Amino acid sequence: MDLTDRTFGYLTVKNRSLLNKYKWDCVCDCGRDNCLKSVTISTGNLNNGMTKSCGCKVKFKDLTGKRFGNLTVIEKAGHKGKAITYHCLCDCGGEKVISRNHLAMGKTKTCGCTIRKVKDLTGQRFGRLKVLERTENLTKTRGAYWLCMCDCGKEKAIKAASLKSEATVSCGCYGKKARFEAVSIGGPDFASYDVYAPVLSFAEKVRRDPENKKAVQVKCSFCNEWFSPSGSQAYRRKIGLYAILGSGISEGRFYCSDGCKTQCPVYYQISYPKDFKPDHARPSQPEWRDLVLTRDNNECQLCGSTEDLHAHHFEGIELNPIESADVDNGITLCKNCHITIAHDQEGCRPVDLQRQAC
Repeated sequence: MDLTDRTFGYLTVKNRSLLNKYKWDCVCDCGRDNCLKSVTISTGNLNNGMTKSCGCKVKFKDLTGKRFGNLTVIEKAGHKGKAITYHCLCDCGGEKVISRNHLAMGKTKTCGCTIRKVKDLTGQRFGRLKVLERTENLTKTRGAYWLCMCDCGKEKAIKAASLKSEATVSCGCYGKKARFEAVSIGGPDFASYDVYAPVLSFAEKVRRDPENKKAVQVKCSFCNEWFSPSGSQAYRRKIGLYAILGSGISEGRFYCSDGCKTQCPVYYQISYPKDFKPDHARPSQPEWRDLVLTRDNNECQLCGSTEDLHAHHFEGIELNPIESADVDNGITLCKNCHITIAHDQEGCRPVDLQRQAC
């Protein structure tokens, strides 16, 4: 049904909406804001008479003089977008412009004065903190801040919500102390037996220190003598054994002295003992290489280069020692093609072959 140029109340249909084929672009002749207002109305609302104007003819009850909570409506303040607003006076003496909907629905009952009332916390204690006075909020977050004195002697401004919920109970010193005790219970001089014996006993020989029953003793990895490790030593060993905290490569073995560290052949040697390198040499076939290069005219069969040539095995020497000596089992490649192309194929990559020659 084409409604173009038809009139419905104060609305004149101009054309069908480009965004919705069931709606029409209409112009209201109310002359609001000294111009004809354009609105988009659905076909059903036009035909059944539910919409006859842009909203200009809808009459709202004037709220002037009415009370809503602590607010008294003084006068109409105009429009804010499509919303009608009123100038209101609060019982506290504050003034504020509020939308009609917020007043009628009870969403706004004060100018904000009751929100700003903060319970006085002066003199109260929260954990290790004693509240001294209200202080200025220097952060971008909302909320009241109070200057507090910690039992350690340090002063700090803390949010009221954090104090009441006990999310903050110190200036930070208590958290540092707790974290330190969790890492090295017993202090920096010794490691607690009750904490570290259960987690180290499966890999280390442990016992109580005869002179300090709270401390744990272990045997040196080199001299095999009993000694008391520090809290940090025991913690590093725990990290190494359980691979926690993304420890990566580190030395976690127990050594009673620096002398044992320097004499130990495996100190800080992760892959193999000190001064020992595994043999990665592969068997070579020099005669076979010469035959392959001669057959291929001494040039790379992929890019044509004649420098830094390699003879690549299709079947590796260790995989098939007999057939690997066949000239047809090889091809001439330059170093770059050998690495980036030949040994980049699945099944021929270093990770696939491991130490098997190709």
